[in-house]
Order: sequence, then C-alpha cells, then structure tokens
Amino acid sequence: MLPLRLGPSIWLLLAWALVAFTERVQYDIICDAGSTGTRMYLFTSTFSYDDQGKETLKVSNTVIGKKKPGLSSYAANPSDAVPPLLQLFDKVHDKIPQAQWAETTVTVLGTAGMRSLEPSQRQPIYDAVREGLVSSKEYVFSTNERLQLRSLTGTEEGTYAMLCVNFLTGRLDHHLSLTTKGSQEQLLGILDLGGSSTQIAMPSSKRDFGAAVPGLGDVGAVVRSYAAYGMEQMRERLDKHAAENGMSSSPCYFKGYKEPSYGLVGSGEAPDCRAMLLKVFSKSREECRNHASRECMPGLDDAAARAGSQGLQFFAVSGYLFVTDFASHWLLRSGSAGGAIASTLREVKNRPTVEELEAAADELCASDWAEIESATAGGAATGAHRYTDSTKAPHRCLEVNYVVTLLRHSYGFPSDQRLVTFEDDVDGNDVEWPLGALLHMRKQAAASEKRLPSSEL
Repeated sequence: MLPLRLGPSIWLLLAWALVAFTERVQYDIICDAGSTGTRMYLFTSTFSYDDQGKETLKVSNTVIGKKKPGLSSYAANPSDAVPPLLQLFDKVHDKIPQAQWAETTVTVLGTAGMRSLEPSQRQPIYDAVREGLVSSKEYVFSTNERLQLRSLTGTEEGTYAMLCVNFLTGRLDHHLSLTTKGSQEQLLGILDLGGSSTQIAMPSSKRDFGAAVPGLGDVGAVVRSYAAYGMEQMRERLDKHAAENGMSSSPCYFKGYKEPSYGLVGSGEAPDCRAMLLKVFSKSREECRNHASRECMPGLDDAAARAGSQGLQFFAVSGYLFVTDFASHWLLRSGSAGGAIASTLREVKNRPTVEELEAAADELCASDWAEIESATAGGAATGAHRYTDSTKAPHRCLEVNYVVTLLRHSYGFPSDQRLVTFEDDVDGNDVEWPLGALLHMRKQAAASEKRLPSSEL
C-alpha cells in the first residue's frame, strides 16, 4: 500500500483542528484591599482557539468573600491583618486543582484606604501580609514573583475599570487591542464611586490626555481619581458643614432619622440637600483654585467638567449602582407613593436621565425613616434591598443627591439624555476593576517575556 500523502492545506487544517480542541485553564486570585474591607476574587480563565486558529478567552469570576475592616486599619498592628486574609485563602484553595496551586497568581492591590497612608505606614502592612501568608500552612499558593502586593494609583483603578467594561462588552480583546466592534463603535467610559474616593475614566484619542498606565496599546484614556470624595467622606463633610452652621436638622437624611455623630435630625428635603452639596463644592472649589492638581475635586479641570457633553456612553458601577438601584427599589416597592416617577423608573430600568434621578431623589427623601428602617431590618425575606443593609439605609437620601450633583454639576451630563447605564455586570460578569487589572498584568507579563533573551526564558 502506498503511503498516504497530504497536501500543505490539509496539514494546516489538521493543525487547526488539533489546536481548536486544546484548552488551557489558568487561575488567578486578586484581593481588592479597599477602604472598608478586603474582597477576594477568583478568576478562572479558559484559553482556546477559534476555527481560524485565533486564541480566544472566556473568564468567569467568583467572589470568595470579604473581610472587614480594610488593610489600612492595621497601620498600628500590621500583623493583625493576616488572620482575616487566611480565612479567605482557606475558602479558595478547594476551588482550584491542587496541581495548579503553584501556578496560581495571587495579587493584593490596595486602593483609596491604603493610598491615604504614608509609605512608612503602608509598606509594613504589605510586608506583614506577605510574611504571614508564606509562613502559613493555610496558604498553599506561590510564594515567589507570582505573589504581588502593592497599592494602585487612582489612575490605575479607573483605567482598569474602563478596560474591564470594554472587554466584557466585546470592544477590546484579551490582549487589550480594539476588536472590530471596538473600532466601529466608541469605547465606553466608566464612573466609579466608593466609600473614600471616586473615579471617572473615558476613552480619548488625544494622547496628551492618556492615562499614566503603561502598555495600554490602542487605548487612550482620560482618567481622574478624586481622593476624599467617596460617599462616606462626602457624608462627613455635609454633616460637619451642617453642625458648623448651627443647623439642628439636615435635609439630606430621611424624615425622622437621627444622625448619631452631630445629633442632626433628618428633614428629607432633596432640593435643599443638593443646594447644601453645591455650597460645600463651592467652598472646595475656592480651596482648590490655587492647587496644582486637577484631581483636587471632581470636575475641576475642563476634561472632566465636559465629560458628559461628549456624547459618550458610560457604565456607572459600585456606589452609583447601589444608590440609584435603591431609589428605584423603594419607589417601586412603595407603589403609588412614588407617583409618576415610579412608573418612569419601571420603564427605563437602569438608564434614567439625570432629570429623572433628581425627581426620584425628591420622592425618596420625602419617605418616612421609620418605614425604611422597618423594611431594611426585616432582611431580604421582607423585601429589603439587595445592596442596602441597615447600616447603609440611612445614607441613601444623601447619596442619591450626591450622585445627581456629580453627574450634573461636576461632569456636565445633560439632564435629558440617556448616556449612563447604572449596572455592575455584563452577561453575568461583574464590571469590576480587578478583571481589568488582570488583563493588564497579563499583557505586561507577555511583553516582558518577549523582551527577555532566549537564554533567560
């Protein structure tokens, strides 16, 4: 029998077929060390190839848990930060095949809370965490360069969130290059609001506005991060402003709520709350007038102040979602109490205009605190909100007015356009900066490998 001879094209097809059935799974752990606690994410990445031989990636993530307080709270006793983290690592190792434990990357990234510390306070915490992890039997993962601990800059945090949403919506591939969809449509911007800080990131073709994050390839971005302008920080500013001006009540709290620190009683008057926010912002703007940083306060520079007037689409995550979703939840739950705005929110869902949000704030803040307190205390079984426990419920009136003020007055969003989607997932995948950080770290690692001499690979 003569040997079977295959032409080059047949061999190529066979090679592609072989590759198509080859999958590689990689596990990565990222700890988001925020101001209020540390949340652990497990990313499962499945690399495969399409019928054209091009590498594709599917990523799923699991939130392993969150431990409070934040790492920055351990500045006086850094070693105390280790036991809570070990509890998270004890939960995650069973979700990863033992054969891949040593290959699993572990990255602990501090955000606003850690950024607020001096380097002399910050580094001992990271050193203590590293030493505590590698010396513990509960930690079974890599102890070499695959274990990284550091703080993110605000620019990095905002940029990574923007990379994440554009990857999940198919505008960027996993190499952070523009896809066909990304080339034909505009990239999405991101709005993020935490407890201590807030960020805005938007795509830009102007390289002089490019984010100070290396290796972004096709992605240019305008990124601003504002320390001390998160929800908790702004609430403290407003309460202090009210106390210093001899106010016994606050329009930013629900009717009948008694604020414990300054003894303020809520009057639930949203327009007055927004007016007070603008007074605080006006004072901050005066203080920032001679400040060199364009990140002294939200909307201080022209690029951020005109963000909403560019016609770009934005995703608004974290606090933006928690707050606006609560407003919709409560007004819809209240039935006729929400009036016309409740019907509007039911129709537009997670894409209200600034004008509609303002109307929702007016209705929400007029609610009686006793009713909200009762519903929140009852838990999910009695209809409590998915993002709002009993500790956060008192603040939602203030926070929804803060969101309206940021969008309208700081970033210049038109009152009547649907440019913002208040959402934290795309097809079941969380829109969170850790995924963007993971993609960027991989891109940087691949670039480093290419630069190494062959003898070092």
